[in-house]
Amino acid sequence: WDLIGFDGNEPGCLRTHPGFRRLTGSGGTFTPITAPAENALLRKEEEEKTQLLDELTDYQERFLRALQALGSEQTLQSADEAYVVAHLMKGICGFLGWNRVVSYLYPLEEVLKLLSEEKIPLNDYTLQILHEAAYQLKSFFTASRTQGSFSLSTLRRSESRLLQLIWGASRNDEKTHLFIGKYHLNAVEHFLLSLAKTGSFSVRPESDFTKGAQMPYGALIQFNGDRRGFAGIYLPENTLKEIVHPLITGSREKIENRRALDSLTEFGNLIGNQFAENCAGTGITLQPSAPLTYFGPGEPMKALGTPTYCFYCEINGYSFYLAGDFRLPQDIPELSNKEGNYSLPSLFEFLPPVIEQSLAEYELKATISQEPSQSDLIGFDGGITSVVSFVSEDKMTPDLVLFLSCEMSVVDCLLGSTNRMRRRLNQEDL
Repeated sequence: WDLIGFDGNEPGCLRTHPGFRRLTGSGGTFTPITAPAENALLRKEEEEKTQLLDELTDYQERFLRALQALGSEQTLQSADEAYVVAHLMKGICGFLGWNRVVSYLYPLEEVLKLLSEEKIPLNDYTLQILHEAAYQLKSFFTASRTQGSFSLSTLRRSESRLLQLIWGASRNDEKTHLFIGKYHLNAVEHFLLSLAKTGSFSVRPESDFTKGAQMPYGALIQFNGDRRGFAGIYLPENTLKEIVHPLITGSREKIENRRALDSLTEFGNLIGNQFAENCAGTGITLQPSAPLTYFGPGEPMKALGTPTYCFYCEINGYSFYLAGDFRLPQDIPELSNKEGNYSLPSLFEFLPPVIEQSLAEYELKATISQEPSQSDLIGFDGGITSVVSFVSEDKMTPDLVLFLSCEMSVVDCLLGSTNRMRRRLNQEDL
């Protein structure tokens, strides 16, 4: 009350304070703010916003200079300078109400802080991540200033790499919906540690997520429940045939790729079930799906999402990668499966007749089900994704899971093929 001059004695004391006389007339009645006064306030706010934007531009240039100095001089002073500037930019963005930019600057600021404390190594890959972050900030600032659009997937990819650096340096598990990867790792260790000789099982966080996607073999398990996402194991041929296949079959005989993939699919089932069991112990309920297993060149896993975490693992000299991405359901935006005039059944309705015809040729009976991907985190960004399952009549689990994801640039082509297929089938019926 001292701030507004209240002494508790006179009934109209609040009105006598100069700060209140500005809002009242001489008779003590309330007078609305006039249009000229309101315009003056708006002009003042616009001037302050312009000043903040100018300061932000200056800080952005200063930030780039600090990163350039960090790359050339590689001194802790440059890292500390970049950290201070990132903190100042975060404050201005908060005043401007750019909350999404602020949330992106938090991990960037933390990375620079850990870098200045020598808890994150200063190497080419770290510098690459920081320069990528600076580029993202520039486009993010422009989009926020002009209320324009920006690539959410590109931003998330950069943000995930920053978060992985933080996790690798601090092992901070506060963001369990992002770093649920420790349960992924525990699930694999549960089966593989018994094969490892003393001290021969090693794990380190891998910041370069592309390394896992480049492996020619892999199994990906989707999860639904309290968290939604995917977990995958990506490995070279020698790890598949020397580690995974013997674990599942108990045999080290030379095998063909198809039989090796059967073992990888079963190992994916084990990972999914053990993963869900580990999380259940912490109160997080997950339901794993049947694994999506693949092999072949061309980095097929590139289409299957952008990880939030990635581990490089070695067992008895054989390497593999674990990677995945998990989010709280409310943190996942509605994606393209529900956008536009496209629907999954109409887009892929030509598949069941073709597959049923193939099954009939071999006198095989199976139930076919088709549904959107369980996780909105996998598939092409801005594309349409579906999963088709085939289950034998005497079994409950799928014999085959077909993952379909296409970019919107080919959706029209697929729809054209669907229409032509429909017309041809109708003509055959006639």
